[in-house]
Amino acid sequence: MGGLSRPARPSVMRVAVISHTYVVQANRGKLEALARSPGLRMLLVVPRTWQNSDIRQRLRAEAPQEGPLAVAPLSAWSLGSGSLITYAPVALWRLLARFKPDLIHLEEEPWSLAALELSLVCRALGVPLTFFTWENTDRPSLLPFRLIRRSVLRHAGAAVAGNAAAKTLLQQRGFGKTVTVLPQLGVDTAAFCPGARGAGPHETVVGYVGRLVTQKGILVLLEAVTRLSAEVRVMVVGSGPLRVQLLRDAKALGLDGRLDLHEAVPHREIPRYLRSMSVLVLPSLATPTWKEQFGHVLVEAMACGVPVVASDSGAIPEVMGDAGLLVREGDAAGLAAALQRVLTDAALRQNLAERGRARVLAHYTNEVVAQRLAAIWREVLS
Repeated sequence: MGGLSRPARPSVMRVAVISHTYVVQANRGKLEALARSPGLRMLLVVPRTWQNSDIRQRLRAEAPQEGPLAVAPLSAWSLGSGSLITYAPVALWRLLARFKPDLIHLEEEPWSLAALELSLVCRALGVPLTFFTWENTDRPSLLPFRLIRRSVLRHAGAAVAGNAAAKTLLQQRGFGKTVTVLPQLGVDTAAFCPGARGAGPHETVVGYVGRLVTQKGILVLLEAVTRLSAEVRVMVVGSGPLRVQLLRDAKALGLDGRLDLHEAVPHREIPRYLRSMSVLVLPSLATPTWKEQFGHVLVEAMACGVPVVASDSGAIPEVMGDAGLLVREGDAAGLAAALQRVLTDAALRQNLAERGRARVLAHYTNEVVAQRLAAIWREVLS
């Protein structure tokens, strides 16, 4: 006589994904790839509106593209932080009960209010919960959030960590289930691909794309550029509270005539700006409560065949591998030296461009990320 058998895995896996990240259509590539997979039925739940606290912009959930990914915007309450978002409970319950998921995947931190809400929903529906975390610093938190995290970690079936330090931190906090290191977002390599330069063919452009906040190290980049030849221009694409200081510092350093500052642009326009750059820089700086968690613009630039130079903050070394040049964070002289190497060595630029594109194709496409995430879900349900 055999022992008790496990319940058979469903032939069609029904997964509900919940996250504020996917208010923006451009972020849904991984989920669209999943929804196209045979044997998968996907439901995406997003807040109807989302307030981006860094750039003080209110985003409305964008309509889905034609395809099999079902998108359900719900009323939600938030203070502009993923940790403080909750969904309309009755509407959420009705939606998920009607969809009948085999598994719910939450892409909010495990100490968030949404994690508490979805953990309770999963237990009521009798389905497993998986979650995504970026948190790679052991920062102090209030008792209610610690209690939420403890409960969620006890009941979750598996976790996805955006970087190796986040995985280690989860394990140190007692999470004994499978933790897979995998980025939250993949790259659309049809849009982010090598192409004709947008800038003049003989123009040298050092670029930055991202939030204008102190921890992204943009002021260190300005100082580094002062050590380069006068022909080098700086292109900055982004919005944030550091904009006024950036302009003031550029003028004080004599760079105001060499700085091209652009407000944040729609994601579909980013490839055009990246292809205008001779090199992309991400000079992030760690703080007591934050260090770089991934640096998605790095893999987008690498996909475009643009060489990358970045600081060694947080997850950057594991993201770039050998496909870019690393410098110590906060080291303007070291950053200038690395930029000088890239800008004056055509063979190095070509080598970095080729290695960067190859690394993205191997690890960071929407399809690769989708396949690995689906494998995690199947393991939980097996």
